[in-house]
Amino acid sequence: MAVIDDRLFKSWTLVLRNSKEDAQGIVEDLGWSRSDADDDYWESADDVTLFLRHDRTSGELGCNLRGVDRDAVSRHFDDLEARMDAFSTEELLAGIDQAETAAETAQALFRLGLGAPLEFDERTATQVVGALSFEHPMIRAAAVRTIGYLIWGSMLRPPVERVFDDDPDERVQRQAGQLLSAFDQVAAGRTS
Repeated sequence: MAVIDDRLFKSWTLVLRNSKEDAQGIVEDLGWSRSDADDDYWESADDVTLFLRHDRTSGELGCNLRGVDRDAVSRHFDDLEARMDAFSTEELLAGIDQAETAAETAQALFRLGLGAPLEFDERTATQVVGALSFEHPMIRAAAVRTIGYLIWGSMLRPPVERVFDDDPDERVQRQAGQLLSAFDQVAAGRTS
């Protein structure tokens, strides 16, 4: 669980195998109410918000929670994790090695990025940075984009800089340049 702006707690994202309809049914069974503002937001009686949506890039379905009461966020997360058909951390980490095609590897990278821990994780970093040197440019580009998914992705700036400087594929270099610019914008926002 991460602390956002000293008042808000956020769970990491569960990457789900469930269909969105099945996941919504589970959420309803657990007593959550759909937000009037957005179909992807759900609210609990104790002011925890659940976000249930497909990622725009990967199409993967994920859910995470936010709220001001750390114990409530944790309790609801445990309930959801027990009821949902979510990828385990071990499955997310193994997905890259188990993939048979470049497209499957890219999808496994996106899935890993979505479901990564909110604090630096050596195993995740090793998998993603390792994919930056794969032969297929689609995989290298997916690895760069996956680093952008990680809340701690800026810690991996040096390998992204190497891709920007040295990758033989112009599209991969461009993706790395965009991520480096995003890192710079975030850093400038935090220091000003």
